[in-house]
Amino acid sequence: EYFDKAREALGMPLPKPKAIGMWTMVKRACRIMRAHWFTHMMMAVSMGICNAAVVMYASLAGEYAKVLFKTQDATELLPSMYTRQTAIFGAIVWPIVCAVLDK
Repeated sequence: EYFDKAREALGMPLPKPKAIGMWTMVKRACRIMRAHWFTHMMMAVSMGICNAAVVMYASLAGEYAKVLFKTQDATELLPSMYTRQTAIFGAIVWPIVCAVLDK
């Protein structure tokens, strides 16, 4: 479909892409990472901080629920709800969102 649309827009067919080996792709990715090392480093640090915050919340969800709702049942209920929500988003919602965005 992509090639057909390109042919209509350009008035000529696009050449078929060449198959690239895995090692070649890794070398190219490393070359790009070296050229933009600071941006990649800052992204990695930012993602690490964000993921640390999520993991810390997840690990303390039971104690947080006990203090917030003042019941022992909440100690088990909130972490299970959080885990279920994370699983649903990871297994169902995000793949659908990514598929829609890729279109």
